[in-house]
This record gives sequence, C-alpha cells and structure tokens, in this order.
Amino acid sequence: MHTLTDYVKAVINIFIAALWILFFIFVVPRVLIFFMPFVIGWVVAMIVSPVVKILEKRLKIVRKAGSAFVIILVLGVVGFIGYFVVAKLAEEGAGFLHSLPALYKSMEKDLQEISVNMENFFERLPLSLQQGIQRMEDSLDRLLGSFIEQLGASTVTSAAGSVAKNLPTIVMGVIMALLSSYLFVAEKNEINEKIKAFLPSSFLHKWNIVWTSLTQAVGGYFKAQLKIMVVVFLILAIGFGALKVNYSLLIAFLTALLDFLPFFGTGAVIAPWAVFKFMSRDYGTAFGLLVLWGISQFVRQLIQPKLVGDSVGMRPFPTLFLLYVGFRIRGVVGMIIAIPIGMITYNLYKAGLFDETKKSINLLVGGINRFRKL
Repeated sequence: MHTLTDYVKAVINIFIAALWILFFIFVVPRVLIFFMPFVIGWVVAMIVSPVVKILEKRLKIVRKAGSAFVIILVLGVVGFIGYFVVAKLAEEGAGFLHSLPALYKSMEKDLQEISVNMENFFERLPLSLQQGIQRMEDSLDRLLGSFIEQLGASTVTSAAGSVAKNLPTIVMGVIMALLSSYLFVAEKNEINEKIKAFLPSSFLHKWNIVWTSLTQAVGGYFKAQLKIMVVVFLILAIGFGALKVNYSLLIAFLTALLDFLPFFGTGAVIAPWAVFKFMSRDYGTAFGLLVLWGISQFVRQLIQPKLVGDSVGMRPFPTLFLLYVGFRIRGVVGMIIAIPIGMITYNLYKAGLFDETKKSINLLVGGINRFRKL
C-alpha cells in the first residue's frame, strides 16, 4: 500500500520532468543561438580532435601546436572548397533572381502551348467547369506575376544590405568560432576536468547517456544523409548539365536539399517538372528528367542501407508521425530535426532515463483509479 509520501514524490517527479521538457523546448534553442560561434567551434573541434590524437602518437607533436596546425589545415581545405562552391551557387542564385522575369515569360509560352494542346479536351467539359478552370488560371497568373515582381532586383538588394548590416557580427562570430575551436582541442583535458569537478555525478551520468545517444543516432543519421545528399547532388548536377538546364548547380543543390527530407525526395521537383515538359511537347527533356530521377533514386536506395544502417533506422509510421509534428511546430526546420529528436528520445527511453517518470505516472494513475472505485 502506497503512502501519501509516495504520491507526493510522484507528483514532484512529473513536475520536474515537465520543467525539463519546457527547458529543452524554450531555453536550450535560444541559448544555442546566442552562443552559436562556440557551438560551431565545438563541432569543428570534434572533427579535428581525432587527427590531433594521431599526430600526438605518431609524430610526437605537442597537442597545442598540433591543434593549431590541424585546425588551420582543415579550415583551409574546407574554406578552399567552400569558396568555389558558395561562389558558384551565389552567382547562379543572383543570375536566377535577375532572370526570373524572362523565365516567367518562357513559362507563359509553355502554358499557352499546353493550353492549346488541351483545348479540345476542355471543350468537351461542361461550361461551368470550363469557367471555373479559366478563373483559376487567371488567379494563378496574377499570383505568379505579383510574386515575380516582388522577387526581383529588390530582393538581391535587400539581401546584400542585410549582409552588409550584419557584417561586423559575422566577422566577430567567425573569429570566436576559430579561437574556441582551437581552445576546445588544445585544452580539452583541462576543460573536461573542470566540467567534471563543477557538475554533479548524477548529471554527468545522464549526460553520458544523452551524448552516446546523440552520437550514435543523430550523428550517424546526419552523416549518412549528408553523404547521400552529396551523391544525389552530383548525379543531378551532371544530369541537369547534360540536359542543358539553366542554373543546373543551383537547381541540383536545392533538389538534393529537398531530398534530405523523408517522404519528399527528388520526385517532388522532377516529377511535376517532367509532366510540365511533356504537356508542352518537350518530350526529350521530359524523358531525360524521368531517367535522371530513376537513376538518382536507384543509387540512393543502393547506398542508403549501408550508410544509414539498421541501428539508426525508423519504421515508416513513426517517421511520418514525427514529420507531421515537426512541421506543425517549426515548419520545414521542424521536419528536419523531428526524426533525430525522436531517435534521441527513444534511445534515452531504452537507457532508462524516463523510468522514474514512468513509475510516477503509473503510481498516480493507479491511485486515481483505485480512488474512483465505489
């Protein structure tokens, strides 16, 4: 028979669990954004730390000197590659924005051709349905025209002004990220000892569980998905280039980025595009897009099991459920982070981190049910 003290403990445990949930939902994201340069520095340190260990063992290099050398080398390589990639994407993005009016006119011609091709089909429809379709086309035409006007040169100007305005903050953030990444590697042992001395052992035990789940589930998931996204991007870039698509790198990058989201994939872009080209009698481009879509999906399914692995996989229904919840809470960003958060929560549940909360809920529910019986 449970005592009143047991029920008080159960209520306190549930209250503390609720506070932790609210803390991670509302406080942690804001703290991470505020200290983003240090977060980036910590990520860079995690990447280069294994290389520093190898240099320490093989070449007998002092850790601080090795840290500086490796960080400079890694950042130099990443910066060298990133410069050309970002510069090319920025160039194509600016060109794409400036050419939107011309693309819109080209789309209008294709739509007119499609309209002519389907005119015989529409004539067979009831008059009321024809009028409804015509009104919908007019509304869509006005909407697209308004969108193109708003997304003209003013968008590029405002974006450039925003970057210029925040330039001092960006430069300071980059400097802090570089310095913190060096210190996180060079003084790793000292930082770990101070953290262990400051934090209680119970918190460190829970943090070890969280960190293990984070590295196994989220780390493996994102590494695999990023590798897959790079492969899909290369395939699409080559395919779009062969099809002589304007701004092929930019479109390939955006399509591969969309492919990162489960249940979307490259088909969300290529399939409607191929249908549009087919209806405008551009059969060669339509067929090429479908072939490119098939190749990208075949390669994706071929490499995905090996890269992702069963340890970080999820069943379709939980994945769909998490995507919906993430979308309702944070939109597209929520969809991207919903699955990793679900993986972490499930791994923490298996590790027993929620046992006390679960026991407390069962105790209260059982007590309430017994109290309700007459």
